[in-house]
Amino acid sequence: MGHTIQARRDDRSVAGRAVWARVSAEGGVIPKTHGRARVAARVGGNILEWGAAAHGLVRAADHDSHAYGTSTLALPIMTKRLSMRVGGGLRYALRSRVPQEGLDTFALGWNVTAGADFFPRRPLVLSSRVDLGRLQTGWVAHWRASAGVMIRGVELLASADYLVSAQARIGGPMLGIRLWI
Repeated sequence: MGHTIQARRDDRSVAGRAVWARVSAEGGVIPKTHGRARVAARVGGNILEWGAAAHGLVRAADHDSHAYGTSTLALPIMTKRLSMRVGGGLRYALRSRVPQEGLDTFALGWNVTAGADFFPRRPLVLSSRVDLGRLQTGWVAHWRASAGVMIRGVELLASADYLVSAQARIGGPMLGIRLWI
């Protein structure tokens, strides 16, 4: 597929733009305090896009773990160098103590999202996303930005990721990999 986000076509007015997908995994560690990870997937076409992401934190001292996730439907706006999306869906949160006690609390709510992927020059990829949602336990805000290098459909990236809720504040740098299919 190369550097563009869709298959090249000579006639873009013809219906049937290629369906595409992206999967990613990122992680970060602050020694002796906590580890965190993020996994995500997006699948889309020229009319609708579905995405899901889960973000987790485990604190070493008390084995307390938090997981936050979203599942959204979005309307994509795509050009050769820019992919933007706006949509909404569900947000969830889990809290548990690992490995002994299991699930402690669960909350479900709504989420709105906006994001963009920008391809300024090959092989650079700049991405950002903002989520705002409500859970039974209160508001959740999530912001992330990343810069990556794309090599044959694989993006190596560094990101800044911040999530704030009533139960947890997760933030800081992460390193990761994304596969663009």
